[in-house]
Amino acid sequence: MNTLTKRPHRGWNLSGDFDQLFDGLLSRFETPDTHIVPPLDIVETKDSYLVKADLPGINRDDLSVSVKEGMLTIEAQTNTENVEKEGETFIRVERRSGKYQRRLRLGKLIDDSAITADYKDGVLTVAIPRREQEEGRRISINVE
Repeated sequence: MNTLTKRPHRGWNLSGDFDQLFDGLLSRFETPDTHIVPPLDIVETKDSYLVKADLPGINRDDLSVSVKEGMLTIEAQTNTENVEKEGETFIRVERRSGKYQRRLRLGKLIDDSAITADYKDGVLTVAIPRREQEEGRRISINVE
């Protein structure tokens, strides 16, 4: 016998709550632990979804967006200068250097051939058009 228990809400759990919210559109976040995970917002419009990712300080040439087998991948590389020079001592280092990566599995109602991306002021915006939902076909029944 199964027992239902109520758990107190402890804030958003991005790997759980968000996946359930967009179940079918973006089914899983898939990012290796060794990469920097850029924060993002997903906005629904009348005919598409907009994914907005913060990638401050990234050069356009170091940024890549791709789609393969229903997986949207955002990748970027940054190298900050963390080398002390003569007469300088780092007091605090918070700017991260390394590879950024975020992977989102797209749902079946996405037109991945028409995805576009824009990068302005450190924000990447990926427009993901929705495909029209196919309606079922009525099948006639033969009477003998």
